[in-house]
Amino acid sequence: MVRVRTIREAASYFREVDPDTCLSETAIRRLIRSGIVPSARVGRKYLVTVESLEAYLSGAIQSPVKTQTVKTRRIE
Repeated sequence: MVRVRTIREAASYFREVDPDTCLSETAIRRLIRSGIVPSARVGRKYLVTVESLEAYLSGAIQSPVKTQTVKTRRIE
């Protein structure tokens, strides 16, 4: 069964499992916004599965390597 939580609920879940966790609401929000962890937006809330966060933390999901984009302009 998939366990779907809001960002706040997911952070609370991980604090219950591991009181010394560094996974905060802000950290989860950054993972979602960067696209590393999949989520669904319902109204104003983002929903994330506990399984996807656990997969990221276990190393099953690799964070994408950011490439630097260079803007060029024409010199006349």
